[in-house]
Parts: sequence; C-alpha cells; structure tokens
Amino acid sequence: MRMGPVASAVGWVWVAWAALSLPCVQATSHENPHHMPWVYSEKDYFTTRSNYAKTETGLTYALLGVQKDGRAIRKGDTVRVLYKLFLKGHGHPHIFSQARPSQALEVEVGLGNVIAGFDEALLLMNYGSRGRFLMPGKIGYGRQGSPVFRIPPDATLDYYLEVLPQLDEPNEQL
Repeated sequence: MRMGPVASAVGWVWVAWAALSLPCVQATSHENPHHMPWVYSEKDYFTTRSNYAKTETGLTYALLGVQKDGRAIRKGDTVRVLYKLFLKGHGHPHIFSQARPSQALEVEVGLGNVIAGFDEALLLMNYGSRGRFLMPGKIGYGRQGSPVFRIPPDATLDYYLEVLPQLDEPNEQL
C-alpha cells in the first residue's frame, strides 16, 4: 500500500516526535562499566529497600552522593545529565546510555521537554548528585510505549542519573 504525501509526512512527524520525547542521544547494545562506574560499584546500596523513597506519582528513588555544596535543582534550570536506562522486568539489559561527560545531555528542567518522570527525578536532585529512579509507565511513556526505541507499553523505566556539577556563571565584567 502506497501512502500519499500527507500520510507520509504525518508518519515522519510522529517518528521525530517520538525520538525527541526520549531523553536519549546515544543507544548502546551493551553495558559499559567504565562509564558511570558507580552504577556497578554501588549495587549493594541500590538493592537495600530502606534506601528508597516513593513520591505520590509512584516514582521510587534512592539518592547517592548528594553534594553538600551542590544547590538543589529548580524548575527552569538547565542541567547536564549522564544516565543509563534499563527496562525493568522485560528481560532487556541496558538499552540506552549517555554516560560520557563530554556528551552530557542538557535538559531544561520542569518544562515538559522530557518525560514527566525524568523531570520529577531531576527536581529531587542537587547539582553533583547521583541516584537510581524507577519510573512507572504513567510517568514514563505510558500506554503507547515508544515503538521507535522498543519500549513496550506501560514499561517501568530504571534510570541511573548523575547531574554534573553546576558550571560557574560567566563573569560579567565591563
């Protein structure tokens, strides 16, 4: 069946929207423990239930390495984030990663530019902090999932996030 130009354009718009809605720049087919090694070295911390808290939306999280001098992230801040994403309970290993500081994902927080769970997670963090976040489908990709990235409907997303320290403000000398 051949699609007309309008149907074809609508299809491409949907694919572009789906691609932009995932906070992902680089897909990987295997885990690399050399990037964000704390994800692997802190397994004991992340398997202890008492280290976790849960929000009203169902986001379950454990923070690690909260910097005392890193200020809390606020709505509207632009942060640089490293992350690893796993699908919880779907038999898939590590599926997406942006774990190199030179390629950190920049996110304007709290403005809906990423999935709701990602925004909510960042607002719980400080600059320089790390954590694990389990996001239920309703604050992830919902009932539609993300066919483009092979994320099934209502999938629980298992994110490990690291917010890089805040960059110094530019010096405004005249």
